[in-house]
Amino acid sequence: MKTVHPLLVDSPPDSSIRKRQEEGFTLIEMAITLTIIGILIGASIISWGRMRQNTLVESVAEEAMSAMTAARTMALASRQPQYVAIDFANERIASTAWGGTYDAVNKTMAASTRWRSYGAASEVGNVDLVSSDSTGALKTTATSAIYTFTPRGTAEATTLPSGSSQTSSFVVRSKDANITTKRLLVTSSLGRVKLTKL
Repeated sequence: MKTVHPLLVDSPPDSSIRKRQEEGFTLIEMAITLTIIGILIGASIISWGRMRQNTLVESVAEEAMSAMTAARTMALASRQPQYVAIDFANERIASTAWGGTYDAVNKTMAASTRWRSYGAASEVGNVDLVSSDSTGALKTTATSAIYTFTPRGTAEATTLPSGSSQTSSFVVRSKDANITTKRLLVTSSLGRVKLTKL
């Protein structure tokens, strides 16, 4: 008779293994899975918020650039000066190219002018408009600026309250420090508008 080693004999399946296969996942496995899913969802929400704010800053900067480009183009075409007003105190922009009216006596946009707001009270979001010099250094004392585009295509910026007239720029930035800052630069000699990142 042939002898077989006891370890080589097929044994019936272990009932504890079969039981585990029928029961599914353990509580620890479920807890680990839910923790990982929670971490992934949290990270994606933070990324989405940053992406939204970055897109908002870019959108406002491009809209301001569009207002200035349209004012320059209208000044060249109509042979009449066109104006863009930036209200740094209330984070808003108005332009004669958008149908606004300039009050030459008071050197500001007329009271009937519709402003586009970008601050906390706006439907767009919470974006800062801050006056700066051509290097991007912020000038927080300025409350507003008027950009005048002449029929010759040049531009001049008057920053208030100082009343100084020079090449000027302003920064469009988010309240969140992690978001990219954009700068809009107006060159007075040519009247061209350039959008750069700081």
